[in-house]
Amino acid sequence: MTYTARYQLLAVAAYLIPSLVWGILAYLAWEIARDSSSRRRFFRVLPVLATFGALNYAFMMVMGLVPPEIHRAPPQALVIVYRLANIVQVAFAAVGLHLVRDLPMRNDPPRPA
Repeated sequence: MTYTARYQLLAVAAYLIPSLVWGILAYLAWEIARDSSSRRRFFRVLPVLATFGALNYAFMMVMGLVPPEIHRAPPQALVIVYRLANIVQVAFAAVGLHLVRDLPMRNDPPRPA
């Protein structure tokens, strides 16, 4: 096994853990969103964010498996995958910003100590 192949497998393993975490969070968030009748936007946006997070790390994991020689002169199919990954990353950031705006906060302001 070459150094590059070992590095690729290490990168894939490093992306696998967050991808699984985001995937489990997406699964649980969709279960809650489907079963719950909550009116909070936070619980309606969280499943979308978690799905984009899982997709983002899945794309990075797939990109880690592509040999460097192919990255230098990518075929058209790989260029399409690059663009899809970029769209998912932008959507992940945008939905994350929307989720931050809808975080549940306490109504009372903090008191001075």
